[in-house]
Amino acid sequence: MGIIARLYADGQVYNVLQTEHSITQPSDETGRPISRPFHTGLKAVIEATKDTYFFEKAIHPTQQIQEIILEYADSMSGSRTRKVRFVDCYVTYDGTDFKANGREPLTETLLITAAGIEDSHSQGKYTTPRRVTAFLNNQVPLTTQEEETEAIKVTNVDGPFDEAGNKVKYISPKHEYYYHATLKNYEEGDDLNQIQWTASYDDENATQQLTTGGTYEDGILKTPIKVNKGKHTAKIYAYIGNLNPNINTKVTYKQVVTFFIGGAGDKESFYGVGPTNNIERGVKVVFDNLIKTRFEYKNQYNSQHLGYNEVKGEEDIESNILSLLPNKDGTQVNIVGHSLGGWNGAHLSQILTDMGYTVEILITLDPVGAGEHIKMISDIHMRTPKPKMNYWINIYTHPEDYITDDAIADAGRQWTPDPKDIHVLHITRYSHGESGNMFNEDITKNNITSSSQLFFTIKKYLETK
Repeated sequence: MGIIARLYADGQVYNVLQTEHSITQPSDETGRPISRPFHTGLKAVIEATKDTYFFEKAIHPTQQIQEIILEYADSMSGSRTRKVRFVDCYVTYDGTDFKANGREPLTETLLITAAGIEDSHSQGKYTTPRRVTAFLNNQVPLTTQEEETEAIKVTNVDGPFDEAGNKVKYISPKHEYYYHATLKNYEEGDDLNQIQWTASYDDENATQQLTTGGTYEDGILKTPIKVNKGKHTAKIYAYIGNLNPNINTKVTYKQVVTFFIGGAGDKESFYGVGPTNNIERGVKVVFDNLIKTRFEYKNQYNSQHLGYNEVKGEEDIESNILSLLPNKDGTQVNIVGHSLGGWNGAHLSQILTDMGYTVEILITLDPVGAGEHIKMISDIHMRTPKPKMNYWINIYTHPEDYITDDAIADAGRQWTPDPKDIHVLHITRYSHGESGNMFNEDITKNNITSSSQLFFTIKKYLETK
């Protein structure tokens, strides 16, 4: 059972976060009271508002508040409320507390003394000689119009939506989207800023304050909110008073996954050669650092270094590829393959596309695998690849200085795809093993490199609304 508390004073209503008050009687060694009961004061922590009502009372030692009502209500409708009425009150302490943690509101702490107290659940009264305000006897104390009307409530949260009201399945962390809160008991003139919008990320309990209020239309509060924390998902809450964890909407971010696939001897030894970690050191690490230092929304970017033999076969694809792809229609897949990794990476682009994933860009760095003998001694596809992607960059080497790396590539036989199937075909003077130089070499007259093309492809996808 959840309890909601409010404080009423001079027609104003305040949300109560914490409260305590007590009556004591000093006693002798036998436990028998030796003096009249004494009220220690009402201590209340409330959500701070724009008014300075309690502050004004606290700085004037002679200003009383004739009546303050503390109301306790069950969060479930239909339950009887309990009201404690304090009369002839002084504010003896007023403090403000702020914590910059994104979770807790600005609060005001009060200490209120009273000359008389009556409880709607009790026939007894507490009084002192200075009380002048009459008790209400058995009446239920009422002070404001707001008490007679059911409080405004948030009953549902939905979204995200675009400006036209269409539901959005995957969001960009760069943009605002509209979120809708269904309100109950709203009346024209009610303060919509009392409605808090909060988010939690990736199923964690911690929350972040986002904004307040919104625009009310046809029973719905519509609020534009930018959500850019977390990695995969966020939950958006709207509430008044205490957060109800069951009233929320879940949003999912767009994701980008880039696979860097090495050749023979790259990630693991190949007949006594390697592992060299060629594509990881020369390409992946450098590119990931570029994303880290130059891209704002790097939380939605993920990359993986794999060997050519780890992307062939249902079991390998399930464990090494699909396990990293959170959803089909909200994830951009990019593939960078070197040597035998280019051959198997091209096959992977076809496999993933046929499964319904979007392979945006395929970059093959001097792909190898056309020789029949290499197919017999390595774990590559037997058939020539038929890649499926939106954009393909193919680079093959024609080195100025022929070295061992080039001889090994020739032994596996370079794969030279049909130029009409390739968007950018580039011949480099670098040797076969220089994957990093190939990746960062200008491939067009506009000084575009494979690295910059991949970077802007990722940036455009994640930043497009």
